[in-house]
Amino acid sequence: MPQIGSFRDSALLWHLNDKSSKVNIYATWSNVRKRHSKPNLLFDHNLSKCLRGNNVRKAKPRSHVEKCMSSMQMGTQMVKLRGGSKGLVRFFYLDEHKSCIRWRPSRKNEKAKISIDSIREVCEGKQSEIFQRYAEGSFDPNCCFSLYYGEHMESLDLVSGTGEEARTWITGLKYLMAGISDEDSLAKRQRTRDQYP
Repeated sequence: MPQIGSFRDSALLWHLNDKSSKVNIYATWSNVRKRHSKPNLLFDHNLSKCLRGNNVRKAKPRSHVEKCMSSMQMGTQMVKLRGGSKGLVRFFYLDEHKSCIRWRPSRKNEKAKISIDSIREVCEGKQSEIFQRYAEGSFDPNCCFSLYYGEHMESLDLVSGTGEEARTWITGLKYLMAGISDEDSLAKRQRTRDQYP
């Protein structure tokens, strides 16, 4: 099981080689260095905000959202941060029904998932309490995002290999959350009509 070391480690912690985008990523707790074949002009390094599931259907063309869905279902290798000093490299993907985010490997296979309808917010950048525990400069903010889910607003804190991968997940999750919200509103209106014909 791949695992990331402690703050004191200065060795290579994880290495992702994406031949299609010609991106090699080497990360340590003290430094994140990226080598791109082309400069990344898509992301503002100062951008960091929490996003709720609204307006995404108007903001993004359908073809773009469909590409995001497809990429999410194919899956992405990301670092899953935890409360301590260790992080784990896991493979995250959207299930075939687009109802859950799952990851592997996991000792608790059935629990290694988060349902889309339980997600309350998607926070872009290093906003969560977990991210704040790591040294400044440990991660590129464009590669970081957090999901807040459940009644107790637990967080799933992730670091992707590239900013583009993070944006794909953020856009896709917002779209799915907006769909859940629309369905909830429709169901509520239907119940109201049934109660007061």
